[in-house]
Amino acid sequence: MRHAFPQTTEFFSTYVEDSKRRKPAGSELVSAATLVPLWRRLSDANLDLVVVHASPHGLVEGLVRTIFRRSALRGHLPLLRGVGQQLLRRAASAPVAVLDLQDSPSILNCNRYLLEKSTIYFKRELPPDRWRLLMDAGKTPTLRYRRIERYRSALARIRPLSLGLPDHVQGIPAPGMPPGGKDIDVFFAGRLTGSSTVRERGQQELIQLQKQGVRSRS
Repeated sequence: MRHAFPQTTEFFSTYVEDSKRRKPAGSELVSAATLVPLWRRLSDANLDLVVVHASPHGLVEGLVRTIFRRSALRGHLPLLRGVGQQLLRRAASAPVAVLDLQDSPSILNCNRYLLEKSTIYFKRELPPDRWRLLMDAGKTPTLRYRRIERYRSALARIRPLSLGLPDHVQGIPAPGMPPGGKDIDVFFAGRLTGSSTVRERGQQELIQLQKQGVRSRS
């Protein structure tokens, strides 16, 4: 949002790796000094939209991870960084859009309150049965649970979200067609080893297709 609308976006970073020396341009770091101003801005009815990233872990787990990071030995200890998202439990007068880029095919328990607060919730990993987004300890919601309007309404706000392209890639002009036309049928760029088993199976399928004449490159 900051890159797309730099003149009208206020960016408060909750990323634990960000510091005064290393942070996105034009951003404020969530800290003891900025929590109150952030609370006030979230409560401002004049805001058009609040965009928040889903967290990879809960507040307590995040605090423990921050304390035991190697960067803490170098004096980088942003203990209040994760509190920024928690303000949405109470604040936010404007519509709320949540971006969930987590690998989990379900919505983590620590982000359930964001689903409740959201106007729209974008999820990268979407299972075929969206009720699986609300799994608990590996169990899908029961029939009684699925009949509750509160949860049905929450799932109606779910939308798919792709990975997208980094800014530096979007600025690169598209290459022209090579002489002689297209020479590759399937192209894949991404991690294979230690990643999704879907990718590993896909690689084997591409190898078989290659034997049948399909041209591929990865």
